[in-house]
Parts: sequence; structure tokens; C-alpha cells
Amino acid sequence: MLKPEKKLRWLGIDMRARWRRRAAVLVTYLAFIAVVSIGQSDCWGHPFLTFLTLVVPVAAVQLLGVFSPFGPVKPFDDPPPGKHQSKYVYVHGLDDLARYRYDVANYDAATPEQQSDLIQTYHVGLRLYPRKPSQEGQSGLGEDSWLDEREKSERIEAQQWARRLLMFMIAITTGEYLARHSNPTRVEVAGDLFLLYIFAWTLPAARILWTEPDPRDISGEIELVPGATHN
Repeated sequence: MLKPEKKLRWLGIDMRARWRRRAAVLVTYLAFIAVVSIGQSDCWGHPFLTFLTLVVPVAAVQLLGVFSPFGPVKPFDDPPPGKHQSKYVYVHGLDDLARYRYDVANYDAATPEQQSDLIQTYHVGLRLYPRKPSQEGQSGLGEDSWLDEREKSERIEAQQWARRLLMFMIAITTGEYLARHSNPTRVEVAGDLFLLYIFAWTLPAARILWTEPDPRDISGEIELVPGATHN
């Protein structure tokens, strides 16, 4: 469920390596928990400042964090079809056909084999082609942001894992409240609710970031230098 390699970046960092994604997940969670803990301690002495201490990190995680729409994970929701879009797209010229069929910038960017296929199947004039799932909700031809069957299965597995872990967190938090001899303050309750909210929203994506292998391992791009295994 990771985005294509050319978009597998976050804040300018190449996120293809799994260790970087795992580091980003850990740093995001640790930083968020630390800031919320500061807010729960009510060390600022003013309700408004305490509120900002709790709200600002939530907004930062949602807008800029590794789990945000700008992060390396594809959206979990299937993009809805365009409200007024046809089920077909117009293809005019070899460049349009190359973008439609192979998701390349133009005809020149295609491989020689692809160019040969395009030449053999190209028809002069304006043609209608069925709109692909990758083009739903878009005005032009673009990269595939939809999930295939494997990714949908992976999404379900990640969501089920996140629900189990979240229920465990809720049970731990509830048990902590029941075991206390004093009632929790409103700030403490608010901080715990913010934590549970962020975990509920981010855990599925965190599992994807943590478990997905480096795309270069699958494609075979990362290989040992000849002779590197010999001393």
C-alpha cells in the first residue's frame, strides 16, 4: 500500500528504505506522546496554553506527519468517481495513448518495446477509451492511487490489527483510571482522548509503514556488488 517509488518521499526524505519508515513512525509517536504528556502535566498554568499544547501536535500529525496524505502510504479510502465524469477518456495522439496505457510522461518516455506496441495499435484521430480506476476523480491521466486486490486485503488486515491494539489501549487506560485513588483531571482525560484519537487514525498506516519491504528489494534494484561477499 505504499505510493509509487517516485512519490515515496516525506518532507524531502527518501522513504523507500524500511528502516527510515520505522524510524519515522517511532519518532512521530514518541514526540507526540512527549508533547501530550507535557500538556497533561498542566505546567503552563493557563487553560488556553494547555489546550494549544494538546491541539497543535494533533494538527501537526494530521497535516505534516508521516501518516498524513502527504506521507508515503496510499489513502485507505477508495477515491469516489468524479461527479460529472464519463466512464471514458479521450485519447488523441501517441503521447495520450502512452500516458493512458503505460502511465509515462509521453511517447518518448516509453521503452522501445512499449513504443513498438503503441505504433502498432495506434489509430489516428480522437478515440474513446474506458476510464481506468486510476483515473477516477481526476481530470486527466495520472498515476494509480487506487488499491489493487492485494492492497485491499492488506488494508483490511492492518485495520483489524489496529482495532485489536486500540481496544487493548482503551482497556489499559480504563484500568489505570479505576486503579487510581483520585479522579483524573480534565486535562488528563483530554490528553488521553487525543492520544487514543491519534492512535485510532494512524495505527493502520503505521503497520503498513512498518511491514512493507523496500520496493527496490522486490524489483531487484538493490544487489550486492560483485565480489562484495568475498573477503
